[in-house]
Amino acid sequence: MIKRYTMKGLELDYETADRITLLTLIDHRDYLVEELRAHEEDGQYLHPEDAYKSKTVLIPALDAIIDYYGGSP
Repeated sequence: MIKRYTMKGLELDYETADRITLLTLIDHRDYLVEELRAHEEDGQYLHPEDAYKSKTVLIPALDAIIDYYGGSP
């Protein structure tokens, strides 16, 4: 029996829901990495606190979550 996740009329099996979650997490991590690269290499403005938190907290946390869902950061 395939387990399903239902939300307001939308029904997905758990494997599909997990895959959507994984792709969203990877996309967000890639965005942060590119934003940080542009800041460090191209001199694009990024608030110092945002740069610090992306580098030290957000990207490492996303790497761990992506790994948990079976992806590779």
